[in-house]
Amino acid sequence: MLKNFILVTIFCILGYGFWISPHFKEIAAGVAIFLFGMISLENGFKAFTGGLLEKLLNRTTNKLWKSLSFGVV
Repeated sequence: MLKNFILVTIFCILGYGFWISPHFKEIAAGVAIFLFGMISLENGFKAFTGGLLEKLLNRTTNKLWKSLSFGVV
């Protein structure tokens, strides 16, 4: 019940923002395109590598010091 209320509230806020500001529409459209691109990119990488890249990253970043050094490089 709470999730439905939150979802309706978010839709109302979005609708109000779309009604009030034309810039809000542009920003929301840009964020939606960006998120769609990120999801498509993730699916493409999974299909391309067959999970090999994910396994490699899990092995190389399973310890804190490994992940920090990998991030620095």
